[in-house]
Amino acid sequence: MTTHQWMMIDGALNPGALGSLYADNAAIEAIGVLHGTPHKAIAQSGPILARFEDDDPLAVHWRNNAPPARHAWAFDCDLGLYALAAFWYRRLLPTGPMGQTLWLRYADARVMERGQRHHAMPRGFWQGITGVRLAADQPAWSPLPQEPRPAGAARDGDPGPEPFALDARQMAALAAGEASA
Repeated sequence: MTTHQWMMIDGALNPGALGSLYADNAAIEAIGVLHGTPHKAIAQSGPILARFEDDDPLAVHWRNNAPPARHAWAFDCDLGLYALAAFWYRRLLPTGPMGQTLWLRYADARVMERGQRHHAMPRGFWQGITGVRLAADQPAWSPLPQEPRPAGAARDGDPGPEPFALDARQMAALAAGEASA
């Protein structure tokens, strides 16, 4: 399989990002993770996936931390666009320690950096991701450990992974430490 370079963009931090990715041919392909889900009405404000190459306009915006890639991050994965959107949708709404549904702002690189620094990402969160860059000037690193996939099991598919859950320590580590600006 071919591994592609993807960017995760927070639509709330980059208003109009999805439209500009298509209008300006900034990325090879893009989709709102919430497209086709019960949350599709807010897809433009949610996490956005964009496949790109290092010489694409999107990469330039990312290097400049400018819209539509402000506080974005990149990763490598061999899944296609729609499978990848489903992959990330399953990670969007983890369960909290009291059974409540949470909204994980994983499209914001600052949240992901805190998650990595404090070892707050749930087990299996990075399964299938082979390289991560939380900033454009950062070399790709492997989000180890990679849990082995059982022989014959579909990648992060049916039967789906257990729902992701966050405990109080993980929630505190991922909580916003800066203004949304």
